[in-house]
Formats: sequence, C-alpha cells, structure tokens
Amino acid sequence: MIFTEDKGLEFGQWNDSTSRLMYYLSVPLFLSMADTHGKVYDLGGGNGIIKKFISHAITVDIDESKKPDILEDIRAFVVPDDCNLVIIRYVFHYLTDNEIKQLISNIKCPCLIIQFVNNSQHSLFIKKEIARQAGENKYFRTEPDLFGLLPYPKNKLTIAYRVDPEFYLNRLNVIVGESHDEEIIGLYYESFSS
Repeated sequence: MIFTEDKGLEFGQWNDSTSRLMYYLSVPLFLSMADTHGKVYDLGGGNGIIKKFISHAITVDIDESKKPDILEDIRAFVVPDDCNLVIIRYVFHYLTDNEIKQLISNIKCPCLIIQFVNNSQHSLFIKKEIARQAGENKYFRTEPDLFGLLPYPKNKLTIAYRVDPEFYLNRLNVIVGESHDEEIIGLYYESFSS
C-alpha cells in the first residue's frame, strides 16, 4: 500500500513551523518521558524520522513508499516479547475507537503515545473540512475523547501551538485560509494492564 499524499520518504520533512514542531522540536521532550534504550518499535513510524533521535528504533508501517523496517499494518502487528518500548506517533486519527482499543490491548511493554488533539469545536471543524477537501477519512478527537479510549497515563506532557496553514499545503496540497489551535499530548504508560 502507498499513500501518495504522504510523499513517501519526504513525509514530515517540510520546512513550515508546524512540521518542525511536530516532527523535530517536540520529540526530545516527549522522548524524555521514557527509557529509549533496548528494543524500540515505532508503530506507524513511516519513513523513520524517529531514527534521528533513536537510531536503533524499528519502524513498522503499511506504506511501502516510506521504506519502513517492517512493512505491516500495525493493527495486525504482534509486538515481540523482547520489546522494551513501543512508540505510537500521530497514528490515532487513522484508527477507529475500536481499532485503538485493540491496538493497545496487544502492547505488553512500556508505551509512549504522541498524538495531536483538537480541543475546540472550531479546530475540529477545520480539521474535518481539510480532510474532506483532501478526500481523506480521519477520526479527529479532543483530549477527553482520547481518554475515553485510554487509561490515564503514568506521565503526561502537553504542547499547545497554532497550526500554520502552510502545513496543510505541504502535507495534503490543501490551501487553508487560517491557522487554528491544536495540542500535542505525550502519554507514557509502563503498562496497559490494570
């Protein structure tokens, strides 16, 4: 499977302020929440941007144009028993509520989730309109929506920002007339089991 709108190996390497924040500047802050030594799997890790921060990370993705280490749908991927950390970055908007619950139920090691959320109705409206223009089916959530699917984490970090309209031009070839508020949340779990 190839997602042409993602631009393969170029994904996330655009020079707008939102891309720089999401894919580079915020990453060390979120990674500081977890022990990144040992075997690290980056589920939905696409073109392996995370390797700029964790050189030994193993990317798992369904998009062959991004050249992941393991070409597989993360919904079917079985995390090996010797895994020390799973990272899930910017993936949940591709998954239904049930798919998220199923995905985390299969993770038996520590997990770091990095996901954007849209906590205002205005931001949700803009995200849905952009997805419609791009012909994409996405599941945008507020932070409370996300915590309806996940247990409360051991550690949580939030970064609030404004999305630069240039991001959507680079990411989806969609022209957006205004910026909007968004937050990235980092959630660290030692385990999903109770």
